[in-house]
Amino acid sequence: MAPGITYFCTTWEGKEDGDLLLDRMVLFLKAYQDELRKQKRIGAIRNSEIAYLPVMIKASNLSILNWDVGDYSIKKPNPFEYLIYLQHNVRLMRWLENNWDTLVYSVQRALKES
Repeated sequence: MAPGITYFCTTWEGKEDGDLLLDRMVLFLKAYQDELRKQKRIGAIRNSEIAYLPVMIKASNLSILNWDVGDYSIKKPNPFEYLIYLQHNVRLMRWLENNWDTLVYSVQRALKES
C-alpha cells in the first residue's frame, strides 16, 4: 500500500513536484480498505497497521531513493533523467517531514471513515 501511495499520490508538476496529494491518497486508502474488507482471509487494515502507515510511506520513498541511486550507478543512463527522479523523491521526503502531522491525521481519518 505504501509504495502505491508513493507512486500514485504525488505530483510531478512544477513547484508542487514531490508534494503528496492528500485528497488522492484519501481516495486510494478508502478504495484499498473497501477492497480488503471484501477479502475474507485478509480483512480490513487494523488500527495497529494504520498507526504505522505514515512511517511505511516514508520507508517506501527511501526505498525508491535507493533505487534511483543504485539503478543509475549500474546502468549509467542519461543523468538528467535520473536527476528528475532523485529530485522528485527528495522533495517528497521533505514534504513528508514538513507535513508529518497532517499526513498522520489524513491517514487515520481516511481509514477510520471508510
